[in-house]
Amino acid sequence: RTPLPCPPAPPRGPGAADGDPAGALPTKRAAKHQLQREVGALTGSADAPTLTELLAMPSERSPGDPADTTVILNHWKRDTLAVQLEALASQTVHPTHVWVCIFRSPREEEYVSLIDSYRSRFKPGTLEPIRSAVNFKYYGRFQLALQA
Repeated sequence: RTPLPCPPAPPRGPGAADGDPAGALPTKRAAKHQLQREVGALTGSADAPTLTELLAMPSERSPGDPADTTVILNHWKRDTLAVQLEALASQTVHPTHVWVCIFRSPREEEYVSLIDSYRSRFKPGTLEPIRSAVNFKYYGRFQLALQA
């Protein structure tokens, strides 16, 4: 097992030479180091925990508790919706919402029918199509993510 070093992140900002003009790297490093400290406190070791140790850690969640997560699936002409919905329905912890974006898709009715066939596998109000006659492309998906 390898020790997890936690050196302080160097200050960065606009114009950083490593391609991080927004200064996001220090924030990511700080979050990583915080997680390493918390895991170390739980395991009683500064070493990287094994998978067995990670799985044995206590959890505040119960498998029946809903996740505070919204899943946004985008479909226009793809054949993966059934596989995605099956995977989500099979999760131990279900997301709070599953929104299926159908923006001006030529397969809209097929997708809505498939969504209807999966509704019984989710709590009421969880699985919903988001339909539009306009193809909002990625702008619409990002806007939905911001609203989630």
